[in-house]
Amino acid sequence: MKVVLLVLLVFYSSIAIAVIEEKTHILWLTDDKDDEKNYLADNQLSIGTDTINLLIKEIKNYQLNFQFATIPRINLLLKSSNSTCVANRVKTKERALNNIFSLPINIYPGLRLYYIDEYSTVPQSLINQDAELSSLVELFEKRQDKVIGISKGRSFGMYLDKQISQIPKANINLRAGGGRYEALMQMLIKKRIDYIIDFPTEVKEQVDLAVLNDEMLSSPDINSIAIANSPEFIFGRIACTKTAVGEAFIVRINEILRTLYNDPAFYQAHERYINKNDLPAFKILFDQQFQKLFTE
Repeated sequence: MKVVLLVLLVFYSSIAIAVIEEKTHILWLTDDKDDEKNYLADNQLSIGTDTINLLIKEIKNYQLNFQFATIPRINLLLKSSNSTCVANRVKTKERALNNIFSLPINIYPGLRLYYIDEYSTVPQSLINQDAELSSLVELFEKRQDKVIGISKGRSFGMYLDKQISQIPKANINLRAGGGRYEALMQMLIKKRIDYIIDFPTEVKEQVDLAVLNDEMLSSPDINSIAIANSPEFIFGRIACTKTAVGEAFIVRINEILRTLYNDPAFYQAHERYINKNDLPAFKILFDQQFQKLFTE
């Protein structure tokens, strides 16, 4: 009897090992070191993390290996490796040449220009009738002594990327490495730089965290302005190398996303990070965009 049980144990163990070996390995890169511990955690942290966790929990038959990398290295691996992916990626024509993108995994209210009041105010002549900054390029033509902080390798979408490329290098402070988003916010608060571009949800999160950690006594007097002709929202997506493995993985991702779009938890993963006054407009935007995707 013991021999039979031993044989059965070996038999089923072999099956289990075979199943594990059949899983396709995906190198899942992130430019935020905290993601390595936050993925699959039950904590509610941000739109980007919470929506990704909803997705990851539904992924089967894939072995996800989370790893931190700088954006330049991510860009390189997404072109050269066989099975590399990254989350919360903005889709551009240039990136689409080498990568395959999923349906949107999340949606962010449009990017804004942030600055400290009475220190780096935007000239009234550059504010249009819709209370938007008419041009980033013209801002630095008028404020030649000012500096904008930019995370190295980060894309803000085609329109803003083109505007930024026309700003003199002397007016740009590039930051690289882990924690650069927090570093840029600290530099803005301490007036070491004059402007940053970011999402309202990300700025709120960073300021709230700094106050919570007693790095600031209260929220600083940070102002922001929309930038004319820039998108009112930006989609984050999963991007993978354009290989058979990457394409198959994206097909599975899209199947899960179409289900998540109708899951209340998916909306809640966005809602909890939007200011109450902004929620009515955000809900309309959210419903319009994701209902359209669901019916395509």
